[in-house]
Amino acid sequence: MLRFREPVYFGESLEKSKKGQKLQKKLQKGKLVKKSVTLILYAMNGCDLFDLLPANELKYPWRKDQDFYVLGLASDKSEAIELVQEMVVEVFEHTGGFDVRGYFGYQ
Repeated sequence: MLRFREPVYFGESLEKSKKGQKLQKKLQKGKLVKKSVTLILYAMNGCDLFDLLPANELKYPWRKDQDFYVLGLASDKSEAIELVQEMVVEVFEHTGGFDVRGYFGYQ
């Protein structure tokens, strides 16, 4: 199941073209999107800050039983990496640390 943080962070290309919100709605309805779309999630292992998950992995049966808390969407992996860098800098500038779960809120 996908849960989205509000507001969702969008990569530059998705934000400029207004496609980010459309992608978010499709994903929330369980529809498949382009395989290059990358979801930015809290790390599943609890030790790392984030995980990057290609959207096409959501089609696999073992993923359907997992819960994901989506912080951001990017058009591809390289854009996702840039967005994660911006998010980490934002957290550090506001808190002086790297507690992303505390800063963004963890449900």
